[in-house]
Amino acid sequence: MVWKKLEESAPKKAKVTISAGKVMAIVFWDCKGVLLVDYLPPNTTVNAARYCEVLTKLRAAIKRKGPGLLSRKVLPVHDNARPHATRTTQTLLKNFKWEIFTHPPYSPDLAPSDFHLFPAFKLHLGGKHFANDDEVQAEANHWLGTTVVSKNRYNAELNEVCEDSALSFKTIYYWMDEFKRGRKPTQDETRPGRSMDVTTPEMVSKTHCIVMEDRRVKICEIAETSDILLDSVHHILHVKLQMKKLDDTWMHHYTPEFKQQSKQWTV
Repeated sequence: MVWKKLEESAPKKAKVTISAGKVMAIVFWDCKGVLLVDYLPPNTTVNAARYCEVLTKLRAAIKRKGPGLLSRKVLPVHDNARPHATRTTQTLLKNFKWEIFTHPPYSPDLAPSDFHLFPAFKLHLGGKHFANDDEVQAEANHWLGTTVVSKNRYNAELNEVCEDSALSFKTIYYWMDEFKRGRKPTQDETRPGRSMDVTTPEMVSKTHCIVMEDRRVKICEIAETSDILLDSVHHILHVKLQMKKLDDTWMHHYTPEFKQQSKQWTV
């Protein structure tokens, strides 16, 4: 809405058109890959009836994937979205004998799809253009049916063999793409920034000089002056220099070899 005078004509408004190539899909997946991808028709939303229909398709898809999977415990991850919480959906899940793994509302933890699936999918689709919805669906089916399956399979195998020391899904996705681009070395590339090893004799000597000039200097001030991390300053002061702060004054630990010197510093 804009202000205009009585004699002025109304401003022209640009016509808003629906962007081509936008498709809404419901994706179900587990640690071994994608179970079901259901695309919604244009100008439709997900309500309880539609979601129950998709859950029925999911049950059939799980049955096709493995005959014994339905006999095991099925745990869909649900949040507090309306299609998940309706009585119709709850009744259907009860008939399927499926238990719900609840993702709490306002949880600081990302949902599994928001962490494992969607960021990698957006990275794959970035910069690509599609003429129609069919091309979008074809590209999505290709990525979800090949890339995700292979990466999830490798992730599951690594978790089984390496257990807690296994690589994360994001790391596996990164290295698989790097190898496809022709990379052979497995060492991490050097990155610009602060050195990881800052406890050099020069840095220890510099920190000692700063403390000697001002016994009440703060750790954050030392870190800012020396351009090192706070943890590194802590390590240099307490481990390398064996110093502690008493009454806002830095001094060496009270040991026999520093007894006389400590007396001078605390006068």
